[in-house]
Amino acid sequence: MQLTPQLEKVIASKVGLSIEQLRQANPVDIAKRIEQRTHKKLTFSSQFPFIGRGNVLPDGVMA
Repeated sequence: MQLTPQLEKVIASKVGLSIEQLRQANPVDIAKRIEQRTHKKLTFSSQFPFIGRGNVLPDGVMA
């Protein structure tokens, strides 16, 4: 994905790695680096619901 130079600069300043370094790095290592810089625990969350039997409403299940 092609990023604008301005966006690349902002990302690099927030994370502390260049875009190429980010592309090559392991997500766990990136998270550890961000945690060290911010002194906060980094958490990942999804804005989308997980699909599975636990999230299906009972009235929508065919039995």
